[in-house]
Amino acid sequence: MLKDSIVMHIQDQGSWVHDLYNVLSNTDKQTTLKEITIFGISIVANISQVQAECDSNNNAWELEAPPIMPADLVKIRPAAFIQDVLDPYRAHLSKHWSQQHIDDVEKKHRQLRAVYDNELHVVKTFDQHDKNTFFNDAWDVVKGRLNGLRQFCGGLATSFPNMAAIESDFLMVKWEMNDTRTSLTSLALASIMRAKQFELLKALFKRQNAANDGGNP
Repeated sequence: MLKDSIVMHIQDQGSWVHDLYNVLSNTDKQTTLKEITIFGISIVANISQVQAECDSNNNAWELEAPPIMPADLVKIRPAAFIQDVLDPYRAHLSKHWSQQHIDDVEKKHRQLRAVYDNELHVVKTFDQHDKNTFFNDAWDVVKGRLNGLRQFCGGLATSFPNMAAIESDFLMVKWEMNDTRTSLTSLALASIMRAKQFELLKALFKRQNAANDGGNP
């Protein structure tokens, strides 16, 4: 049952979490279970928005990833950083960040270069970084000083959705094809995937409502 599964998930987090949950009132327990359920549903729903990045021939996108590690950014002149790293994403950033926030990214990049020029321990540490260095470990070297730039680079490490053709999505769900469903652009295939998601979400909502009403989910 869904409720029992969520409770088991909570207990899997360890004794401390288990004890905190047990001291909650029944009302707070129900609220906690509801929030976890909603979070799970949001994950399922948002997966459908993930899009593969493809080129004009519908092949895997091979554009070189932008530099996101401080050891690489210190080697880039401010003008090149603005033109090659920041500007390609400026339109996207402007939808979510203020102009001041975007300008701060430029400022923090210049500050990063200044830190590298003037702090010997930073130079030694950055020069030891390689492809095996983790993102957080690299940026923790200047922790707390360049948060705006770090946040921007963290965003670059995440794939942005694009306008890839819908054929790409169907190539990933070939199991839905048969002799009567061979067209990659078939609306029937799209409806099948959405119907499956709808039934899953509807079942989760029904179980949660049953749990809130005191019944067995």
